[in-house]
Amino acid sequence: MPPKQSKRKRGVFLSPAGWQRLQSAERQAEIRNNDGAPYTLEAISTLTQLSPNTITKVRRRQAAVDRQTLEAYFQAFRLQLRPDDYQPVDANREPASGAETSRPSSGSTPIYISRSQLEQRCSKIVQTPGSLLHIRGPRQIGKTTLMAKTATQSGMSAVILNLKLADSQLTQHLGDFLQWLCQAVAQTLGQPTLDHSDRQPDQITDSFGCTLYFQSLLSDLNEPLVLAFDEVDVLLKSPEIATNFFNLIRAWHELAQYGQDHSHIWRQLRIIMVHSSEIYLSDWEAELPLTFGTVVDVPNFTQAQVNELSQHYGLERPDAVAERLTHFLNGKPYLTQLALHHLQTYPSSVEQLTNSYLSPDSIFAEHLLYYLTLLQQHPDLLDSYQQVVQADQPILLPPLQAFKLSRLGLTIGQGQMALPLCHLYRVYFGHVLYS
Repeated sequence: MPPKQSKRKRGVFLSPAGWQRLQSAERQAEIRNNDGAPYTLEAISTLTQLSPNTITKVRRRQAAVDRQTLEAYFQAFRLQLRPDDYQPVDANREPASGAETSRPSSGSTPIYISRSQLEQRCSKIVQTPGSLLHIRGPRQIGKTTLMAKTATQSGMSAVILNLKLADSQLTQHLGDFLQWLCQAVAQTLGQPTLDHSDRQPDQITDSFGCTLYFQSLLSDLNEPLVLAFDEVDVLLKSPEIATNFFNLIRAWHELAQYGQDHSHIWRQLRIIMVHSSEIYLSDWEAELPLTFGTVVDVPNFTQAQVNELSQHYGLERPDAVAERLTHFLNGKPYLTQLALHHLQTYPSSVEQLTNSYLSPDSIFAEHLLYYLTLLQQHPDLLDSYQQVVQADQPILLPPLQAFKLSRLGLTIGQGQMALPLCHLYRVYFGHVLYS
């Protein structure tokens, strides 16, 4: 009997370069779209339309897959597959060392660091009848996660609306936007939707019609409703929508306070608004109903929380890692999670990581370029920040510049006295603004 011929091996593996590109893009997507929490295997399966088993094969790089599989995985994270991202099957190829380079949370539980005092404060505010809570902070600091936990763990009916889901055509006319708002809330709660078909435009305004609908909805629900708005900043691109929406939210909050016939109904509504501090760069800050309700600012991580995160990522000597990263990043949640994930995926020292901040390939590059571009668009802030990063001690800034730089998360200090938020900002901006 002739010897049995071995099957021809087909397929490709991720190359080390491709694995690095993919993991970097995946992490950026987690930060953009998942508030920094790592994607579960099931979430990646949904994004890529690949089975969890296939995804595991790709990530472990121990079993070959077809090239189309890699293309689908890369495209899900806005990447085009390049020739150096994969390598063909080689009979002599050694399997990748170890199993998948996974994060501790790549199963079912994302890494989340509890901020118990902050969460308890938000919960207490939302439990107050007719409350209006503003969750505020720089981009990528954990606002959406805090809002979601507050709303969903309130014990009340909750509707969370990301205003980015309102298509651009809806934000061109107030009536269309408010009808979308009513329909989105109604569908989430399983309630009848708003019908404008028999409304006489000359007899009732869009805002008043929306108010009547919510009053009826709250009456029918006969229980408190938490209405949470994420990405409120989106509306600033549409002056008419922004002005009327903010006025409407303010009016609803006031209706609960008046003690009139319908006030008991409006006291059932609890509103949460999430907005980034970039809003203070616009002319709309005065339009926000910040003088009503309660404003909660989301802080950076403490060193103890960074230490806890380091342990979650399974790093050696987590206390030492936490100390060095806290000095370099001052607990900035986005940058801290990014650094810890990188240290776990590509084992290296904290010193190697932090010394690469000027490299175009630095994991901090996208974040730093964002703020550099932002500063360059506002010369008054750029001039002030140049002074801040150049000084060895806190400096006195004009009130408005001090306020805006602090709200953007670029400085810390008391009153008008300002220092760079972290050592990374000092060394990076100190270099690029004077080179």
